[in-house]
Amino acid sequence: MKNLLILLLLASEAPAVMFISTDDPAHNREVAPGGALADSGWQFQGLFGNFLGTAISPSHFITAAHIGAGPTTFVSKGYFNGGSDVTYTVDITANGGAGFWNIAGTDLRIFRVNETFPDYAPLYTTGDEVGRDLVVMGRGTQRGTTVMLGGDDIGWRWGTGDQAARWGTNQVAATVTSPANYLYATFDPSAGGDEAHLSAGDSGGAVFIQREGVWRLAGIGYAVDGKWDFNDVVDPNEFDAALFDARGMYVGSDGSGWTLVEDEGEPVPSGFYATRISSYHGEIEAITGVPEVGTAMLAALGCLGLIRRRR
Repeated sequence: MKNLLILLLLASEAPAVMFISTDDPAHNREVAPGGALADSGWQFQGLFGNFLGTAISPSHFITAAHIGAGPTTFVSKGYFNGGSDVTYTVDITANGGAGFWNIAGTDLRIFRVNETFPDYAPLYTTGDEVGRDLVVMGRGTQRGTTVMLGGDDIGWRWGTGDQAARWGTNQVAATVTSPANYLYATFDPSAGGDEAHLSAGDSGGAVFIQREGVWRLAGIGYAVDGKWDFNDVVDPNEFDAALFDARGMYVGSDGSGWTLVEDEGEPVPSGFYATRISSYHGEIEAITGVPEVGTAMLAALGCLGLIRRRR
């Protein structure tokens, strides 16, 4: 079993997709996943200011509340939809003039657009995410300089923020239930390939999980483990990083205090958190007016090309 560093109260909000196998800034950049990962949610993404949102009904998209509500457009870029850029305008009169809906007690925020999306993401509604593979999307930093401890490489600092949309893969390691409900995925050194962590700019990006042949929206990027330091002294040296082995490091902040990650046993990777859609799908459906469709029906519709269309 994996060792898990689940310290959400010490997490950094506003988590771009960083990879364990490469620092190539062009890797999985502005290109759809293919092969077994084709149609895994990339086609439902749109640019919302400097972040991402996901279409979840003919006229609604969802993102993270903590990124703000300033942007007034949702842009489905050609590299998302397989065609041309399409700009949708946010309905600022929605919800009685509030301009959006918040899911109480969570970081989820839903917006309505004045136009109509040609397709949208089905929601993950069952509580069986742990152990399942996922595809995660986001925008933000490249992989930065190597973090070393005791002469060993243990991860990378957050690098240059380029706001490029990228996707990666991971696996749900656990669920977390405070202060809201989250999926937690760790940056495992043995995973290789497209194994991904999040950094500044990834908030609002989607996590998709396949269940019975259907890729469903399972989470919205929220936070990551951190900050990090080599000691528990109040100084200006704390930093953000994606670590594949945090043993011997301190996690927290000068303001909230520091916790030592014990230097024993198996590697302890840091991880990211995504607000768990299955815990709140009822509230989401009440806003969008889109009832959940049974899995068998979704699969059948997908085979007929009636949903999850590639534009």
